[in-house]
Amino acid sequence: MMNYLGSLFCCVGLALVAGCVSGTPDGGVRDDFLGGRERTEIPAGVADIYWKLIELNGNPAPHGSGGKEAHLLLQVTKPIARGFAGCNRFAGDYVLEGSALSFGELRRGDVVCAEGMPLEDEYLAALARVAAWSRDGETLSLSDAEGRVVARFMARPL
Repeated sequence: MMNYLGSLFCCVGLALVAGCVSGTPDGGVRDDFLGGRERTEIPAGVADIYWKLIELNGNPAPHGSGGKEAHLLLQVTKPIARGFAGCNRFAGDYVLEGSALSFGELRRGDVVCAEGMPLEDEYLAALARVAAWSRDGETLSLSDAEGRVVARFMARPL
């Protein structure tokens, strides 16, 4: 009887701990950590578009794990930025006011892969430095506080 109760408490404890983790088994990230933020008015032509990463810190963007392209999507319904960084999907909040853009903490899954991790680390570090955005046709440029373009994207159909 004592072994049964010990096993039961152990299983319940593990289930509770697993429920607190923000990642998903496939390397994704849940977005329930963002809470109920109010939606701000997002300029047309920026949000709800799939943005394929084409340039990172002045260099052509490599593909991530399995040949997948890194990308970004700024959702309008909730101020959530999400995408694929190289190994894992990521999600986090963002603030966009006029031409100013900043990202909150971008959480990612915990999958580690050899071919996509350098891209993922560089891409998420670049997004952390973003201070502004601009769009020229189908190209979205994200710049740091000094005006240097840290990431450039091409619009793709959803």
